[in-house]
Amino acid sequence: MIDQLDTQIFFWLNSFHNDFFDPIMLWITNRNSWLPMYAIIIGSIVWTQKRKSIGILVMIIFSVIISDQVCSSILKPLIHRLRPCHEPSIQNLVHVIGNCGGQFGFCSSHAANTFALVTCLILLFGKQFTGIKYLYIWAIIVSYSRIYVGVHYPLDVLVGAAIGFLVALFFFKIYHYYLLKKSMKNLKVILIISFLVISFSSKINSNTFSDEAEKIVGIWFTDDKTSKIQIYKNESQYFGKIIWMASKASKEELKVKPKVGYQIFRKFTFEGRNVWSGGQVSDPRSGMTVSGKMTLKDENTLNVRGYVGAPMFGKTVVLLRVE
Repeated sequence: MIDQLDTQIFFWLNSFHNDFFDPIMLWITNRNSWLPMYAIIIGSIVWTQKRKSIGILVMIIFSVIISDQVCSSILKPLIHRLRPCHEPSIQNLVHVIGNCGGQFGFCSSHAANTFALVTCLILLFGKQFTGIKYLYIWAIIVSYSRIYVGVHYPLDVLVGAAIGFLVALFFFKIYHYYLLKKSMKNLKVILIISFLVISFSSKINSNTFSDEAEKIVGIWFTDDKTSKIQIYKNESQYFGKIIWMASKASKEELKVKPKVGYQIFRKFTFEGRNVWSGGQVSDPRSGMTVSGKMTLKDENTLNVRGYVGAPMFGKTVVLLRVE
């Protein structure tokens, strides 16, 4: 019942798209777009708060990191709720802009991080600067952008925002208690506990990252189903070789036809969000080697792009997983 309602609301909110707003929302949802704003916030805190800025920045940083880790490293691997753009039953109906991201989406780290940051700033400086409360509008827009680009359900965003708010409130209470009681011992205990939580979450995240990286391991058909390619892992990189070829070629074609065992993919590295890059793709007929990038579109479809210089100057081959 909740999933159905969440999906219906998602489609309604995801439907408000057009050519004008698509690039704007893609810019808004990109975390790197806000780096200048974050730098201004940090600089302003250091400039105005002097020595107190250390405790303030520690509080903000811990709030953002913990809220992010709760979503990314604990809830996403635990709940295993597919993003709408990865959900097979509806993915063809979703308006997706940019990369779909990792497989699971509950809950939204973007929402958690932005609400944690804004809540910290309001709790710290809200009485002094009353207008700072309007930063919640920014947090809401960034959170909505995750629905707009098709990578999160509304419930993902709401839970992420709630986690960000609660984590920020928790660390503000700790910071406020430290200022009033001057209890350095208690502060050290809290910081140690927080460090252990981050370390534990990072370990979970590392295991999840490794599991996602190996999604491409297996046997794949070329789109014309004339060859099978085995993708395998060697240390931390991924390679691919031809293990089967259809025998429907003429004698002339057989002269230039690659042999079984030919290594077609080399040295791909998983960079996250279903993308493997930094590798090389070899043309089995000409022997020419170019740069390569792999993108897992869904569980059974892998796009391999070979290019020279930049990905925009290249060609994409679609591989289909062998059932």
